Amino acid sequence: MNRRIRNFAICFIAAFMMAAVMPFQILTAFAATAKITFNDPKPAVGTEFTVTVKAATTDGNMGGADIVLSYDPAVIEFVSGNNANGGAGTVRLVGTMDSANTKSFDFSLKFKALQAGETTISVSSSELYDADMQAMTVSHTGNSAVKVQAPSTYSSEASLSSLKISPGTLTPAFSPEVTSYTASVGAEVNKIAVSAERKDSKAKLVVSGDSNLQPGKNQVVCKVTAEDGKTVKIIRSL
Repeated sequence: MNRRIRNFAICFIAAFMMAAVMPFQILTAFAATAKITFNDPKPAVGTEFTVTVKAATTDGNMGGADIVLSYDPAVIEFVSGNNANGGAGTVRLVGTMDSANTKSFDFSLKFKALQAGETTISVSSSELYDADMQAMTVSHTGNSAVKVQAPSTYSSEASLSSLKISPGTLTPAFSPEVTSYTASVGAEVNKIAVSAERKDSKAKLVVSGDSNLQPGKNQVVCKVTAEDGKTVKIIRSL
């Protein structure tokens, strides 16, 4: 009799332990996971740029998302975004399921670069839910590494460092500040070679009028355009 009771008690305890463990095993097996990823933009100071945030799953469907981002307001400024609002260092993103097969929530955020430097847009909190509005496990939380670059500066130098013609001699002698010269060549000459060197190698030089010369006055023009594209210097030889 005692053996029967002992055996029954052992079986009862074993069955109780299996019943207690099984629900947790089932929950663990069916827990959905998701990832939060970003792009890494490299804007210039004063420009607006886009940061993309993606909350996605591969083993289920998503029902909702509530993500809070943090950033340095001294370096970048939040401008706008879809399903997003914020400012002064934080942005909140809210995603809601629009179909039964929602695999991801995609957010496009516009920021403005305020000063040069490196900064990070990071996740300060996140709540992701599956289609049954059960909490999902976030297996990866990324961030956006933003590198704000100093504005490019372009030279306005549009002068020549030397100017010669062949055949012939320029009058007056070449000077970077002089933009008009005269020269005389024989009547049989219908083309001259212009040798010009730019002070700034990034400036563009175009020479015209150096061929098909006619008896009398001819105009040879050296047009120098600075790297900034705005500064132009015209040098003429008659």
